Amino acid sequence: MSADLLEETVLMMLNKELMLRGNAMKQKENLSLFQRAGIQSLKKKLEECRQEIKLVQAEKDILYEKYALRQLDGKEYQKRAGGLTERLSSLSIKKDEAAMKLAALESEYRKAEEDMEQIIRYSHIEVLTQEIVDTFIKKVYAYKDKRVEIEWN
Repeated sequence: MSADLLEETVLMMLNKELMLRGNAMKQKENLSLFQRAGIQSLKKKLEECRQEIKLVQAEKDILYEKYALRQLDGKEYQKRAGGLTERLSSLSIKKDEAAMKLAALESEYRKAEEDMEQIIRYSHIEVLTQEIVDTFIKKVYAYKDKRVEIEWN
């Protein structure tokens, strides 16, 4: 198989693959809307957790002031402070979980956006360049029976 024929075959297969990926990305448009809504929801949940943590911490500080001023006895202070500490711990866990979910969802959203940008950028290629090969192709296998197999990135 000649190099020119192989290059033309790879280019044709690449254009076909880009069209398939482009169609898949268009279908993912609904997923993108869903992801953006999820991101906003998680940001709101994260902010609510932060605000509630501030309120509980302020409540705990006030409780300590009352104890220090001897407006509360030791047992009552320990009981209430323990409950507030548990609430803070629970809120902190919720906040961390929401932050991790948010980071993962934002990363997934950015990856899909980057993929779509690459597909649009290279959608009308006419010449196979090293940059294009590096971007989309991992390996090309050319067999004696004139069969070509491409391993995509």
